[in-house]
Amino acid sequence: MGNFYHDTGEGSISRYHREPGGDLVWEIGSGYFGCRNEDGSFNEEMFVRNATLDQVKMIEVKLSQGAKPGHGGILPGELPKAVYFCPRLV
Repeated sequence: MGNFYHDTGEGSISRYHREPGGDLVWEIGSGYFGCRNEDGSFNEEMFVRNATLDQVKMIEVKLSQGAKPGHGGILPGELPKAVYFCPRLV
């Protein structure tokens, strides 16, 4: 269509990013979403698996975080867990 790419944001690569089939920029922030172990540490094997997907054309590493409403970067309120937490592996 428009030959655009889509940035995943720091929430990792979800089925909503992959289904349309377009090019992706995979954004990785301090939460390592999409390449983390259960304890939150970096998982090199998961990183390689996502980084080598055909759709991933670039990886963006987020170095800092702007201010958010809430405490410690946690947004207040409920989130639909299946949509947000599944691709983040948390």
